[in-house]
Amino acid sequence: NMIYHNPKRVGLTRKIITVNGEPQGYYLLEATPGSDTTHLYALITLRRYKSLADFAIFHMFQTSLTKYINMGGSEDSGIHSFKMKYQPIRQNQMQWVVNLV
Repeated sequence: NMIYHNPKRVGLTRKIITVNGEPQGYYLLEATPGSDTTHLYALITLRRYKSLADFAIFHMFQTSLTKYINMGGSEDSGIHSFKMKYQPIRQNQMQWVVNLV
C-alpha cells in the first residue's frame, strides 16, 4: 500500500488522517528536489466526514515546504470540481500519446 510500502526518500510525505483515533484517510505527497513544486499522488478519505478531504488539503497548504502543490489530473468531473474550488493559479492539459500502428 502507498502509505507503508514506499522507499524512504527525501521529500516524500505520507500522512494517515485519523478521527477519534480511527484511520479515515491518507495522503501522499512528494516534493521534487530543486523544484518549487510538491506533487500530490493520493488523497483518499472516507465519505463519513463531509469536509475531511478539505481539512487534508488545507493541512497540505499550511505545511508544504514548496511554493506550489501539483494536485494532478482529474478524469472524474466531481474530483475536477473539488480541485477547482481552490482556484488554481494554472491548469495544464495533459494529452495521452499512443502508437496506433
